[in-house]
Amino acid sequence: MVNILGISAYYHDSAAALVVDGEIVAAAQEERFTRRKHDPEFPARAVEYCLREGGLRPEDLDYVGFYDKPLLKFDRLLETYLAYGPSGFQSFLKSMPVWLRRKLYARRELDRGLKRKFPKRYIFTEHHESHAASAFFPSPFEEAAILTLDGVGEWATASHGTGRGNRIQLTHELRFPHSLGLLYSAFTYFCGFRVNSGEYKLMGLAPYGEPRYVEFILEKMIDLKPDGSFRMDMSYFNYCQGLTMTSRRFDEAFGGPRRKPESPLTQREMDLAASIQKVTEEIMMRCAVHLHRVTGMKNLCLAGGVALNCVGNGRILREGPFENIWIQPAAGDAGGALGVALFIWHQLLDQPRSVERLDHQRGSLLGPRFSDDDIQSFLERVGARYRRFDKEEELCAYVAKQIASEKVVGWCQGRMEFGPRALGSRSILGDARSESMQRTMNVKIKFRESFRPFAPSVLQERVDEFFQVRQQESSPYMLLTSPVKDRRQGPSRALLQASQGIRSHHRLPRDHQHQLQRARRADRVPSGGGVPLLPGDRHGRARARGLRPPQGGPARIGPPQGRGVPRPVQAGLTMAILEINKRPSRRDLVVFGVGLLAIAGIMGAGLYFRRGAHDAARIVCIAGAAITALYFAIPPLRRFIYLGFVYVTFPIGFVVSHVILAAVFYLVVTPIGLLIRLFGNDPMRRRFDRAAASYWVEHDPHRDRARYFRQS
Repeated sequence: MVNILGISAYYHDSAAALVVDGEIVAAAQEERFTRRKHDPEFPARAVEYCLREGGLRPEDLDYVGFYDKPLLKFDRLLETYLAYGPSGFQSFLKSMPVWLRRKLYARRELDRGLKRKFPKRYIFTEHHESHAASAFFPSPFEEAAILTLDGVGEWATASHGTGRGNRIQLTHELRFPHSLGLLYSAFTYFCGFRVNSGEYKLMGLAPYGEPRYVEFILEKMIDLKPDGSFRMDMSYFNYCQGLTMTSRRFDEAFGGPRRKPESPLTQREMDLAASIQKVTEEIMMRCAVHLHRVTGMKNLCLAGGVALNCVGNGRILREGPFENIWIQPAAGDAGGALGVALFIWHQLLDQPRSVERLDHQRGSLLGPRFSDDDIQSFLERVGARYRRFDKEEELCAYVAKQIASEKVVGWCQGRMEFGPRALGSRSILGDARSESMQRTMNVKIKFRESFRPFAPSVLQERVDEFFQVRQQESSPYMLLTSPVKDRRQGPSRALLQASQGIRSHHRLPRDHQHQLQRARRADRVPSGGGVPLLPGDRHGRARARGLRPPQGGPARIGPPQGRGVPRPVQAGLTMAILEINKRPSRRDLVVFGVGLLAIAGIMGAGLYFRRGAHDAARIVCIAGAAITALYFAIPPLRRFIYLGFVYVTFPIGFVVSHVILAAVFYLVVTPIGLLIRLFGNDPMRRRFDRAAASYWVEHDPHRDRARYFRQS
């Protein structure tokens, strides 16, 4: 039995995935346990869950893979500062401490996260290799073209290639800073939403605007080639050297500064959203057409954050040359954890791959589960009102009746979804025919913007009655959209507009559909339902706000104690922009105590050998010994002494670290960068080349297998 753990961490959407003998046993994002949206920390809780699901310990693992190569990322970071110096100091000041403290030491951090119980070597794949593996290996295709699109990995921002049998091969890539993901994020930022989490809001806003800026974007801001490759005019953007996504020139182009977060939306933001959505779809479509032309394959696999753009995916399926497409449900960085695990099994260990009719993803239901008894005991412990149905028919009939009367139903059933979309296991359900349901769910249930989209759930055998799709077209992961046939029947107009204007349809998992076959008889509606019930009346909602998961279960509230928090202040350059560890673990306190004793001894010895300072030496030694004795003798004092020392030394370290970083940036990085640019070298390739046929560059196939054991 070969046990493989995949990990993604330290940027956003950290996750863990466990593959045993090629079977996906478990996968989960860390945010589902810590309740911290897009949690970037080491996925300690997710790892714990995956190992528990597989009945394993860290020492039972044969391989642990990390989803990218940290040293290649650091190379890109340094070259960026060389290319832009002397501008970029604020960005340098913010990013360098994180790298010098943690990201450069991936092996050490992985060892720490696995409690130093994994004795073997780690494997590091490239970022887009992880994406490509997550797209192809679980897919239902024996062979397929592969397209990955995201913000940036190491240097690549997009890549394409092929998958055949148990191997993938990436042949070409686009390189930073020219990135479809970052282009979309720049407009997300300008419209007042958070980068890396608000892009889906921008996609949801697009149907409310007119694409009046498309021509300007294509003529002035990017140079788009027929094959989907492009370069961006970086004078409109600031993410390479600054702390913002867009520049002053971007502001001038679109009539003023960015929208302030949480301020009212205007027609400008709606039109910008519609425009960049159109441009994104055009780029995705051209990439797909080019890939079909060079590979000749009939199937396409997609991954990367841009692959979560279900409108663009829908266009590729409807208008593109591929017969079938499959998209990794956890298409963002979280899916990289699964990708690296499958890459190790199939590509590095050369294990065969079987193809299943649907896919190998298990409905993406790979997360934690709760039994009915767990849920009941929890509800009793917190004093919640509940009703238990022993017969499934009664449950389905009751839920259908509640939905038909425009109640909102919370569904928690089976294993949690892996990926950002609610697929029927952790879902909020309402009547898709209601004109007010979309707004009710957004404003009164989810407390979010009223324009945000929902997807109608439709039985697979009836989907072509309502949408312009092939008979029984499958869309199990909420990653495709389709035009509606007749707005007078089926989902309401309000919901259809909110669902990207082209209407997202979502097929429920097979066991959930089986429940609905009986439930729909009570209401004759071909839409989703059948849940352990959380009714949407005021009493149900009031009690729901106070509910917490069962103790001992995998989903806990709050950060983990003693892990996932900043480590104690470290010396040298790593002291830049210090982080104070307000929750030191027992080990942290012991290490600090030993250091305190050593410092007192060194200072005392130094004073002792200084002429005329013997009395001072004795005082220092006695004081140090007394403080250290108290520190070890009275455990409750340890945290107060520790925090007192950290707070006193914080200003000194803060100033010194900033001075050192400023000297490095202006006296080393900037002069070297100016010399490089003086000789005409531009690693950022900032100029358009109108005469070029393509901006795709060849991808190094990395035939040296030993390279996968290195971080570069």
